[in-house]
Amino acid sequence: MKILVVGACPYPAGLGSQVCLGATTNALLSMGYQVRVAVYGWGETGEGTGRAVALAPCPGVISGHGTPDLVAPLLRASTWGRIPKRVTSGPNRRKLLDDVALWQLLRRLRKTDPPDVVCAHNHESLVVSLMAGFSRVVYFAHNALSEELPWYATDDRLRRLAEVIGHGVDSLLPRRASLVIVPHHRLAGHLVLRGCPQDKIRILPPPAEPLLLEAPLLSRERVEPCPAVVYFGNLDAYQNTGMLLRAMTRARESRPNMRLIVVSRDPAVIPGAEMVQDRGLETLADMLARDVIVAIPRAGWSGYPIKLVNALSAGKPIVTTTSAAWELENNVHALVVDERDDRAFAEALVRLVDHEELRLRLGRQARVLALERHHPEQYAASLDALIRDTFVTTAN
Repeated sequence: MKILVVGACPYPAGLGSQVCLGATTNALLSMGYQVRVAVYGWGETGEGTGRAVALAPCPGVISGHGTPDLVAPLLRASTWGRIPKRVTSGPNRRKLLDDVALWQLLRRLRKTDPPDVVCAHNHESLVVSLMAGFSRVVYFAHNALSEELPWYATDDRLRRLAEVIGHGVDSLLPRRASLVIVPHHRLAGHLVLRGCPQDKIRILPPPAEPLLLEAPLLSRERVEPCPAVVYFGNLDAYQNTGMLLRAMTRARESRPNMRLIVVSRDPAVIPGAEMVQDRGLETLADMLARDVIVAIPRAGWSGYPIKLVNALSAGKPIVTTTSAAWELENNVHALVVDERDDRAFAEALVRLVDHEELRLRLGRQARVLALERHHPEQYAASLDALIRDTFVTTAN
């Protein structure tokens, strides 16, 4: 079966949507599908700094994890005009140009070498795929647009408008896909309430990075007396990093030596934090090999933080919020607090700093959960079954 994976986004890039796109491609390759990937004509440089560079018309490939002989051709849309200096998340004026260019590429592919199935990642990919004339489409819903889009608005009027637009998209588009894959039950319920048939929706959490899943857990000999708190990711509003900074200020009232390390692609200077440039998997693996506490203060509920999957996979103690704590049981897999309560977040951080045995126990339980629910082989097998049940069984 020939599958076209569509990403209406710059690629490569170290953002969650692009990570999910690559993981899906690897999973499909491992199950024997003929895979191609269609993306924008630009992406990040190989330096992992977030700096953008035009890459079209140069083709590329995505190699399968553990199967370097299996590759997916990377097809790039045309690049028109000046590209941004950096790859960032969220809406921008440039996207319309890139989406039209991607639509032209998909139209050409549909005429010359049509795939059997299209896997469209996120909202714009679904729109472009449907407008290009594809009907057998798997929609990977990374979040709810009605929840995500208002985070990028700069005032209340624009926020209300963004919510209205988001609700319209959530109500009209997902139902037109043949199959909708969501990362957790709350997003599934959100789409059902907005008219997407329940029998089209399947829940499949994102897979773990094999390198992190296979790394040894922290030994007791390497435990530090005051482990650093680490935040990974961009600094957009939905990440709620302001609450984390307030929590750190509270925590330092009783633990003045507590360190905060921010690993990010975004250029920023944050008072009271050590900034580390995120250069991709190498930076991630190096930081998660240490005795650290992973802080995930996220306030946006509809997505599934890849940083959470990474921390679980590496077996790290985690402090997170109810908005991000999908599948997590408080005090079993992580310490979970309300995303508005910086005092509770600070108390959880201090508790982990003070209790070595708790850090080790939560780390072990985190790894167990990752193996149970995020193993790449399990993800690939589940995705394969969903595609065959939807397209092969139905056709027969």
